[in-house]
Amino acid sequence: MAAGTTARTSAAAAAVVMGLLVVAAAALLSPAAVGDVEEVTALVAIRAALVDPSRVLSGWDAAAGGGDPCGWPMVTCYQGHVYELSLTHQNLSGMLSPAIGRLTLLQNLSLCNNAISGPIPDIIGRMESLQSLDLSNNHFTGSIPSTLGGLSNLLFLKLNNNSLSGPVPHSLATAPMISTLDLSFNNLSGNWPIFHARINVLLGGNPFLNTPAEEPLDLPIQNPTDTKDDSNIKDKRVRIISIVALSLAIGCAVAFITAIIVLHHRRWREQAIAVNDISSAISVTDSGLSQYSISTILILP
Repeated sequence: MAAGTTARTSAAAAAVVMGLLVVAAAALLSPAAVGDVEEVTALVAIRAALVDPSRVLSGWDAAAGGGDPCGWPMVTCYQGHVYELSLTHQNLSGMLSPAIGRLTLLQNLSLCNNAISGPIPDIIGRMESLQSLDLSNNHFTGSIPSTLGGLSNLLFLKLNNNSLSGPVPHSLATAPMISTLDLSFNNLSGNWPIFHARINVLLGGNPFLNTPAEEPLDLPIQNPTDTKDDSNIKDKRVRIISIVALSLAIGCAVAFITAIIVLHHRRWREQAIAVNDISSAISVTDSGLSQYSISTILILP
């Protein structure tokens, strides 16, 4: 009897342990859990590369603050994943770690109004979910990664008031979705590309950047198709003027020929009338002579 009870107890305990193991395994293997681990690792690396005298990122600690980054300060999550980091005006310096690229679902990144320096990590150009990137008012140096122009969802890119150098990547001019691009007050140089008319481009404060003299700074460049339209309009005007001039010339020629014909016809008519008058006079004279001769003959004995 005791043996049977012991066996049942052992079986129940084994079932409980097995159930706990299954739950733990499911939690560890779930995509959300794997994503959380990657995001926690990325955020910890980002914090380590920054200098934080105000300790605003002290909560970014997997050991102290727990393994869920969605509860960390200045981190916003959606469906269990980090989709926004807003570290604006936090007195941060140091560098931006390439670990930022591990936040593959990040949509909005704002680090403006700090003192962060160093280059912009190239890996940001492979963050396909990114819609808004604001690194303005920092001390970033180096060139603008050309890969930023390949981000298919990027709408707003603000890199103004830094120390960026080199040319403006041509890829930004053909970026599929960008509507606002602020590169003002840097050390950019070379020729800047012609941007699509829908892009609001700000480029002022770059003394080494070559801009067309006829184009004011901080305004989108005229769309090349507009220039073609202007030339087409001019060509049409020239053609219209030519057609009008030709029509006037033809009209004058026709009027001149018509006048000559009318004048010639009038002279011919006048001559014909004169001939008719002479013929009538001769006919009258002949008639008179004939009558006289007949009457004279009748009077004679």
